[in-house]
Amino acid sequence: MPLKPIKTKERLEEIKKDPLKAVDYARYYLKNRWPEAEPVIMQSAYSASTYAFYLIGGRWPEAEPIIMQSSYQAFWYAKHVMQKRWLEAEPFIKRDMYDWYSYKKHFNID
Repeated sequence: MPLKPIKTKERLEEIKKDPLKAVDYARYYLKNRWPEAEPVIMQSAYSASTYAFYLIGGRWPEAEPIIMQSSYQAFWYAKHVMQKRWLEAEPFIKRDMYDWYSYKKHFNID
């Protein structure tokens, strides 16, 4: 029995349900923000910080509460997106010794 072809609209709905796939679709195919997928993208700290860096080109305040939940992604976001210390996220970054060490070293904190 041949496989049923996936229609474009159905495929987009599938992509929209996966944060990382949604970021990749916006980044490589749309080459722009994808507002309809942003609520799903915000569910993942990694996807949200990647989306902010590559597609927004700056801070994404709506996603920051999710991003700061991951010590590494909070450090990465501060370093690459904000390009400055992220004071509100420091308590979360401190939860991981290595991420805190890297953060302090990068931002010259005693």
